[in-house]
Amino acid sequence: MTDGDSGGYLCDTRGLRCPMPVLMLRRFLKAVPDGCSVEVLADDPRAPSEFEAFCHVSGDVFIAQRRNKQGYSESIIHKKTKT
Repeated sequence: MTDGDSGGYLCDTRGLRCPMPVLMLRRFLKAVPDGCSVEVLADDPRAPSEFEAFCHVSGDVFIAQRRNKQGYSESIIHKKTKT
């Protein structure tokens, strides 16, 4: 687990192919505090849609996704707060 550029959490799944990025994100989210935002890096082109589908099931919030200049995706996910 590392801190991202914004001072939040960074989950780097580059080099992994589906379903591994989603499994890594799932494990990562268990380790961060509720209510935190996580930046997820991926170079598998299917990963962002898999992250979005995972969030739909888990209740976490898929906030945004973009492709950066290096060619990999950066997704922002907000971990739900347990009630």
